[in-house]
Formats: sequence, C-alpha cells, structure tokens
Amino acid sequence: MEITAPFKDPRKKLSDDQRMFVLRMYGEGHNPPAISREVKTRFNVDIHRGSVEATCNATKNQPYVKHFRDAYLARVQEVPIANKRIRIDDYQKDMELLNKMIDKIKSIGMDKLTNKGREELSLLIHRKCVLKSEIREEMEKKPHLFQNFNLGIVGEMNDETLHARKQELIAKFRGTVDRGIARTESDTDGTGQESI
Repeated sequence: MEITAPFKDPRKKLSDDQRMFVLRMYGEGHNPPAISREVKTRFNVDIHRGSVEATCNATKNQPYVKHFRDAYLARVQEVPIANKRIRIDDYQKDMELLNKMIDKIKSIGMDKLTNKGREELSLLIHRKCVLKSEIREEMEKKPHLFQNFNLGIVGEMNDETLHARKQELIAKFRGTVDRGIARTESDTDGTGQESI
C-alpha cells in the first residue's frame, strides 16, 4: 500500500490563517510590499506583492477586508490625538456625501419639490450644519492631557489655606530632616525652600 501526501493545490501558497493575516494587514492600510516582507518574516513564505494585491482585491475576500478595516477604524476613533487626521478625513467624506445628496435634490428644482422632498432637503441641510459643528469642534479641540488628574481636596482650598498646608508639610518634613535625612533653611524670600 502506497502512502501519499494529501493533495495540495500549488496555486494556493498561503494557509487560511496566513491569508487572514494578509487581509488584516491590508485592511489596516499596509501596502503590499510591507505585507510581503511581514509574511516572509513571520511565516517564512515568499509571496510577491502582485500576489498580495490579487489576494486582497479578490471579490471573495472583500468582506474580510471590509471587516478588518472597520474593526481597525473603530479602534482609531478611540485614540484621542494620534489619529485626529483620520477622524477629520471621515468627517470630510460624510460632508461630501451630504453635499452630493443636497445637490441631487436641488437639481430637481425647488419649485418641483414635493413636501416630502423639501422635508428631506431640510433634514440634510440640518445634518450638514451639525456635521460642520462637529468638524469645527474636532479641529479646535485641544488634548485633555490632565482630564483624569484629580486635585482632590487641594482643588477646593483658597490661597491662605494652601499656604498654611505648605507650611505644615514643611514642618512635618523638617521633623524627618532633623533626624539626619536632609536639612533646609526657611523660606526667606518667598520663592521656595533652599537647601544648605
């Protein structure tokens, strides 16, 4: 009895897992040469960039590419600063789509529009105004680097109370300092502690 290896299609170079890896990288915006290099590094499989393009542009693989791209872009939306450009580009695409829809309705002619058409136009114009506001807010938004910083009780103190607390902490520190850790002179000019 002769034992043969299972049939392997010579045209099918990548396993299903490797193919999904290629499609994920493509969905995340990597170019074919970079994908080819990464496949060589990870799986020790040589694949030409033309084969990467053919695999990624195949009709049967488009749902996978779309899924990976959507998942990647959903994560991008959560990043506060680094991907601001991508969020602005998405807003721009939405704005262009709204403009096309508005132009299409206006091309019919305002005098020929039905009440439903006028209502739809009004809703589109309203959505456009809201989108402009969102774009402006995104453009002008400053990063909130200290958004989770909690001042606690210090945030509620007035200047006199803060100064008294400062002196209390200095006195407490001096108590540990007098035991030989460090020594400071009093604040004579009001600018802070000076070490001696």
